[in-house]
Amino acid sequence: MHTTISTIIARRYIAKENKNLYVTEIGEVVNNIMKESFPTIVDENFTANMESLLDGVAEGKVNWKMVISNFYPDLEKAVEVAQEELDKIEIMDEVTEELCDECGRNMVIKYGPHGKFLACPGFPDCRFTKPYYEIIGVACPKCGKDLVIKMTRKGRKYYGCINNPECDFMSWARPVDKKCPRCNNFMVAKGNKFVCSDEQCGFVEEKVEKQVKLCVEPEVVCNTPSMSTHQTESSKKSFSKWDEEEYFDFLEESESATLINTT
Repeated sequence: MHTTISTIIARRYIAKENKNLYVTEIGEVVNNIMKESFPTIVDENFTANMESLLDGVAEGKVNWKMVISNFYPDLEKAVEVAQEELDKIEIMDEVTEELCDECGRNMVIKYGPHGKFLACPGFPDCRFTKPYYEIIGVACPKCGKDLVIKMTRKGRKYYGCINNPECDFMSWARPVDKKCPRCNNFMVAKGNKFVCSDEQCGFVEEKVEKQVKLCVEPEVVCNTPSMSTHQTESSKKSFSKWDEEEYFDFLEESESATLINTT
C-alpha cells in the first residue's frame, strides 16, 4: 500500500491536497492510454490469472519460462504498436493564482528533482522561481499563519511556517489542530496517536477512528485493503469501512482520506 501510493504521487498520476487525492491530467491520460493500447493487461481477469500463475511458480508447480513465453511476445508486440501509433501528448502546466514578483504573470507549477516549485511562464524572458508549499490546514502555534510541508536539502520532510524566516517554527512530526489539555502546547500525529510536542509533558491521546470513503467516477478502477471494485454506474458511491490498522497505515503515508476523480 505504501509503495503504491508514494509511487503514483511521485509520478504525478494523482495529486494530494489537504486530505484528498485527486486524479491529475497526466493520470487521466495514462489511464486512457493503458485502456486503449493494453486492454488485456489492465483487465482484472488477466491480473487474477497472472497472480495465480506466479503463485504456482513460487510453489514450484509452474515453469516460469513457460509463463514468460506465453505472456511476453504479445506484450512486446503491443508496446511496439503503441510506440508507432500513439501521438505525442503535451501536458499543460498548472496555472496558479500566485503572481510573479518580477513581471506579474500567473505562475505555474513545475516539477524538479526535489518536487514541485513555482516558475514564471515567461521563461526565458523571465526566470523568476519560488518554492511551492503544500498547506496542511493547521495554524502555526507561534504566529498563527499557515503551516506547510517543507523538505531539507537531503530530502527529509518537515513542517514549517509559511512566514519563514520571520517565524522559525518547525516540527519533524505533523502538527494537528489540537492543543494539549495538560500543558496547552501543540500536539502532533504519531501513528495512531496524538502526542504532546513537549516530551516532558508526555500526554498521549488515541485517535478517534474515522470512516474512510473512496469515491470514484465511472470506469475508474479502485484497489484498497480488502476491497476491489470496478465501478460502471453513473453515480458516485461510497465504499466499505477500513479496519483501524489499515486506515492509520494509509493516513500516515499519504495523509489522505478521499480519492476523487475530478473529471
